[in-house]
Amino acid sequence: MREVEQLKEAGSRGAGIRVLLGQRAGSSYTSDLTREGIVKMVDAAVSLAKIASEDKFAGMPEPNELGSLASDPRAVRRRHRRHGNRVENSAGPPG
Repeated sequence: MREVEQLKEAGSRGAGIRVLLGQRAGSSYTSDLTREGIVKMVDAAVSLAKIASEDKFAGMPEPNELGSLASDPRAVRRRHRRHGNRVENSAGPPG
């Protein structure tokens, strides 16, 4: 039976971005994490978004369509207010 002579572990790092310009989306990825590589990645995503077809499902959600995390201090405060509780010394802007 043969045995493993050498074992190496390999990994990679990279970054990706998705850009939304109105109802147009563009995305790009790079493994070049230098400043120049990141700038090229962003430029490529913006260029793609500019020539992409409009997609009625692309774009950012309206504020009223956003959910909230249970740990969000504003969500906790709103939840307590709905139940008639007073919340003191809570963090975050008034909600």
